[in-house]
Amino acid sequence: MKANLDYGVIFQAKTLALIVGVGGGLILVGSQGLRWFQDWQVQRQEQALLTHVQALEASKDYGQCRSQGLAVEPTAGVYPEVISAVQSCYLTEAQGLADQGNWQGTLALLADFPSSFDRYGEAEALMSQGVAAVVQQAEERLADGDLAGAQALVQDLPATTPGLEAVTRLTQQWQAEWDQNTELTEAAAALLKRGRWLEAKQTLEKVSANPHWQTEIEPLMTKAQAGIDRVMARERAARRSAMAKRAAPQPQRSAQQPVATPVSAPQPSPFTQRLESVYDTYVDQGMAEWEAWQTACQTMGGTVVDQGPESTCQS
Repeated sequence: MKANLDYGVIFQAKTLALIVGVGGGLILVGSQGLRWFQDWQVQRQEQALLTHVQALEASKDYGQCRSQGLAVEPTAGVYPEVISAVQSCYLTEAQGLADQGNWQGTLALLADFPSSFDRYGEAEALMSQGVAAVVQQAEERLADGDLAGAQALVQDLPATTPGLEAVTRLTQQWQAEWDQNTELTEAAAALLKRGRWLEAKQTLEKVSANPHWQTEIEPLMTKAQAGIDRVMARERAARRSAMAKRAAPQPQRSAQQPVATPVSAPQPSPFTQRLESVYDTYVDQGMAEWEAWQTACQTMGGTVVDQGPESTCQS
């Protein structure tokens, strides 16, 4: 039995299928076109941003160049070119500050230079120069006697400064040296009051070569040397007197006078003679006898040794 076909219905169904197929294709093509348009807009915006950052670099507006360039996402297509401009802005401004002698500004600026950037080696080299320059400035202040000012210069260095640990140890050394010089100077002044010239001089010779401290101790060193010179002059005079007595002619004896057998008295050693001369000098200056004895022995490089009720000075 032959089926009855409704050709009108069949035509409508085919027409609808054609329309759906064509429409789906148009929708697909439309979505791809929209995506392409959006990508084009993003690229255009990124290129405009790159051009803007490069313009900021050219106009020497380095601060804006850095801030706006660093805001670009690493996923952006122009990111490498933008970061290249940012690095140039960092280094150019930092070098300009260095050329002006503003090393503190150079170090503060480069403290934010990302270590992941490919030109970080250049930034690090410039920072090392800055650290050396700041340390030199600090040492100049130290030589002028301004310890606090020297320490302040170094303490202002950023925490990310290369070699900061070594610089910190250096400032600690400055403080220790300063404290030691203070103690030595005070000790030498006390020795001078007691007339212990040689010991005072030896103490002052331990003070560091810092120009400030060498100026501070100069009057004390002059006083110590003058005291030593007086002691040595007294010693020379004593030696000349002893030699003159030995060279003096002896009185003639008569023939009837029996000649007594001479008994030679023990002669003190040269060390003992010098020691007694130095001791007399200290006593003349008003020093107590025991202190004068100890000081004279030390001045002559000897050591006081207790031997029962008496003490001797051994050379």
